[in-house]
Amino acid sequence: MTHITCCFPSYSLGTMAEFHVILPRKFTIMRNDQNNNPIPDHGYPVLLLLHGACDSASDWLLHSHAAGLADEYQIALLIPTVSSSFYLDDVDSANTFTYITSELLEYARSVFPLSDRREDTCICGYSMGGYGAVRAGLLKPELFSKVISLSGALDISLAARYIRTCGHLLPKELSDTRILADTDFDLFYCLQQTSHPADTYPEFYLACGNQDVFSGCTSQFHEALQKRGLHTTCTISSGVHDWGYWRDAIAKAAAWMYLSLI
Repeated sequence: MTHITCCFPSYSLGTMAEFHVILPRKFTIMRNDQNNNPIPDHGYPVLLLLHGACDSASDWLLHSHAAGLADEYQIALLIPTVSSSFYLDDVDSANTFTYITSELLEYARSVFPLSDRREDTCICGYSMGGYGAVRAGLLKPELFSKVISLSGALDISLAARYIRTCGHLLPKELSDTRILADTDFDLFYCLQQTSHPADTYPEFYLACGNQDVFSGCTSQFHEALQKRGLHTTCTISSGVHDWGYWRDAIAKAAAWMYLSLI
């Protein structure tokens, strides 16, 4: 695989933004008649990986084998760092939702040989990143074909209480859990407000450990997706809220996403 760390001035974040790009190893080999893995005509399929609260893009690289997915499935990974923003706009003076759903994708596609087709674009996250991935799939269904949540913080009020209990700081916009319900911070509310036909939404894959604080809301959100008529798969298996669970879960999620490519 090829690992590139990029920085560029982001208008959405108001600062220099750093993200990682992982490309298949064959990308570095001179293209000639003997290259059995040329760049696809439409560019490499893209998997956007979102990190959890109080983590960064490096956690995907240090604690999992996610980077190896680039070679295994001949895809490109985009892994941004966005602090504990919950991938929301107007939080801590940054527009992180706009960054991941518009600016980052546009910039990366202008620099690297990445597909801009919806069917080639997937998004996955763990914990806070699972929340961000699902929210992006609901609010920007035209961008993503598949959405994966691993131990996703799909109940925003529960997530805020959980993070405070763990001794971590929340953005001030999420500090009062009483005002989060029935707003577009609330994924269940977002789902209720969806107006597009069900078949225009991405496919959802929700996975969580059975000893995880978010296992209940994962099952509940799966049921809510089913009632709305959206395509959803839910897997609750042994595990807690840590990389011991997520390492295995990302491999299974990738097989769900990409087995048709090989």
